[in-house]
Amino acid sequence: LGQNHRETIAALGSLANVYALLQRYEEAEKCMAKTFARACEVLTEGDPLRLKVRHDMVVILRGICGGRSPDRYAEAEASIAEVIRDRMRYLGEDHEDTLLSLQLQALLISGQGRWQEAEHLFVKLLERSKRVLGEDSIVQLQTQQALVEVLRAQKRNQEAGPLILDILGRRSRLLGVDHPETLLALRSLADNLVSKGFEAEARALYSASNSRELDREVKRLQNESMDRSATN
Repeated sequence: LGQNHRETIAALGSLANVYALLQRYEEAEKCMAKTFARACEVLTEGDPLRLKVRHDMVVILRGICGGRSPDRYAEAEASIAEVIRDRMRYLGEDHEDTLLSLQLQALLISGQGRWQEAEHLFVKLLERSKRVLGEDSIVQLQTQQALVEVLRAQKRNQEAGPLILDILGRRSRLLGVDHPETLLALRSLADNLVSKGFEAEARALYSASNSRELDREVKRLQNESMDRSATN
């Protein structure tokens, strides 16, 4: 195919993402920078692959910021703003890739503890992704989870609880009880219950060993949550 074929460029970008997943960020950044340089040589400015590579560069930079180089957040924010601008221009503001870049922008802001600003962006993104992609899209579920973390960081566990229940119920149904995303929501819900003093409920949630038991446990907690709201 040759080194300038789009499939070769995509494969090189995938390699950089693997390095990032392994937290080998220095290698990931170098590899993705090489990928982007090659993409700029052979792909047009609005090519979806070229835009994806630029987005993935910011994903890697976010990992670097959260590790040893928090001083690079400004660079990351400037880069994602450019990606959002270009994706809106070439793909449209409601394209899934554009929504993913908006999500990344909010994650960068929340990573710096700018909770209210991040919350506003996540809520706005949830409204748009629900309208465009539906309630069960990956963008919607990931954004809900990010919003939960922002609410919990502000000690707003009462607001986070129902949202976590919704995430957990849909993830267990769509992805299965053993999927990493479902387990992440499960841990969030259990932690949230413990923070509010409901340790027995948290233990029961952890002990739910299959999807039917988990679904039953989630529904029970939802009913209890509604009962508590009605009596307050």
